[in-house]
Amino acid sequence: MLIKNISAIALVGALSGLGFAGEQPPAWITVDDEAYQLVKEGMPSLFTGYETEQGLIDRLANISQGKVHIVAIHPKKVTALSLYLHMKQKRCGGFIQHETAEAAISGVANAFNPPASIAAINYQISEDDMVRKLIGQTKESSIRETIQQLSRYHDRYYKSKTGVEAANWIKDYWQKLAGDKTGVSVKTVDHNDWQQPSVVMTWQGSETPDEIVVIGGHLDSINGRNISLKAPGADDNASGIATITEVIRVLVESNFKPKKTIKFMGYAAEEVGLRGSSEIARQHKNQGAKVVGVLQLDMTNYNGSQDDFNLVSDYTNDRQNKFIAELSKKYLPQLKVGYTRCGYGCSDHASWHNNGFPASMPFEAKFNQSNRSIHTERDTLDQMGGNANHALKFSKLATAFVVEMAKHAGNGNPQPPKPDPNPNPDDGKYKQLSTGKGTCLGILSDSGKTGIRASSGDCTGATSQLWSIDSKGLVHPKHAPNKCLIMRNWKKGVNTAELGECKAEQLNQRWQLDGGRINNLAYPNFYLTHFGRYYGDWTGVWKKYKSDYQKWSWKK
Repeated sequence: MLIKNISAIALVGALSGLGFAGEQPPAWITVDDEAYQLVKEGMPSLFTGYETEQGLIDRLANISQGKVHIVAIHPKKVTALSLYLHMKQKRCGGFIQHETAEAAISGVANAFNPPASIAAINYQISEDDMVRKLIGQTKESSIRETIQQLSRYHDRYYKSKTGVEAANWIKDYWQKLAGDKTGVSVKTVDHNDWQQPSVVMTWQGSETPDEIVVIGGHLDSINGRNISLKAPGADDNASGIATITEVIRVLVESNFKPKKTIKFMGYAAEEVGLRGSSEIARQHKNQGAKVVGVLQLDMTNYNGSQDDFNLVSDYTNDRQNKFIAELSKKYLPQLKVGYTRCGYGCSDHASWHNNGFPASMPFEAKFNQSNRSIHTERDTLDQMGGNANHALKFSKLATAFVVEMAKHAGNGNPQPPKPDPNPNPDDGKYKQLSTGKGTCLGILSDSGKTGIRASSGDCTGATSQLWSIDSKGLVHPKHAPNKCLIMRNWKKGVNTAELGECKAEQLNQRWQLDGGRINNLAYPNFYLTHFGRYYGDWTGVWKKYKSDYQKWSWKK
């Protein structure tokens, strides 16, 4: 996206000292004509270093009619190219990186001449009861929490440590949501040329598992001025990942059973040439996978236009776009659907489209009215009103898409989750919270400092041992009802649970009783743990392990 008052000095520095042709294989780039001309006029050195065979150029020109160019550049120049185009264009990317020249030409051929097999897909709206019940269960608060969690990372850049950590958090959280659901698995997909993995949840279809429905979005972020600067990426694209995550939550908590296989995907390295999705889409093509529909969610929470959804009309499948518009008309008639263009290689839908699969991308606004804060330090939830109201619309539309494309194999209507046999106390009611060892969570005040301790003896029922969890997951002690239980960041070597000022927006204050354990929403793989007398009889957080000291229940 366009960033004003930025010079190209930093980019020149980024290019200095690079090697010449012959040191390593080139990076093959396909780029649209607008971006190509911008680089040729403003930073021609980006396109030097390798000679591209004239025959390849001619073959590509015959396919794309001059709308797309093929360029072989030094691999170390890809980051500089990405930064330059983010600075100069009012949209993402504009280029796609390929492993070989043949892959580049094949991708462009499919982009301009999609396979005829796509026309055989039957778009039928038939899951009325299921869709209406499920979209009614979507929640703004759940989407907002995920956006907040992901935007807390310094960045999610595909080569950064925090970029890897963010991807692993998504994997762990999706796994937690999946629980022990039959036929559901979650894994990371490693890429050879960078550290950040992609994340894929697969939900096996019960009747036609070879037919695959994909819903995805990129999980990385970038600062278009300098990759070392903060890049919270709340809209681009924590909002898309959060929207997908809400679809997962709603489907898993129902009795939905897909006939076709569903794959939920978080792609790595989108901001530098759609690299993660390109690899994954190409793998599906090489395996002969029958992908019957792809929905891309990239930026869903900035309401910049009168239209609620803006379907991208270029490098997408027209029939599937019309199907999505019909879904909105039927299930969300109060919302308005418009159309926009985003150009070549602007998001991961292009990877699937270029590999011959039907893809669509509903966008948050017209592209000339989209969020100007992306790719900067300002891409935060506060810049979008502090809520996820706009993204909630997309979660409803995406839920309708997944259910209508995958179809429900079960009988009857979705049922609510089974009640917890050991539910949390109602708001304002306090009970003792005991471990499997018969000790109770309590409070110890020491020299004016309040810390959390589990009592070492029998549960006494004292005020210091009475707790309540409210509807937001905040744990309040009766001894100090205005305080909340806080998990300190284990990555900094502090794995304690303490009392502090209640801030519901902070996930490290949100807890839930899950299968007899109490886990923290900020770090869902960490659980409240009483460490026993040997370790000083204190309570903190630790990874899941088999011990009665990690089992909790409300005493009646």
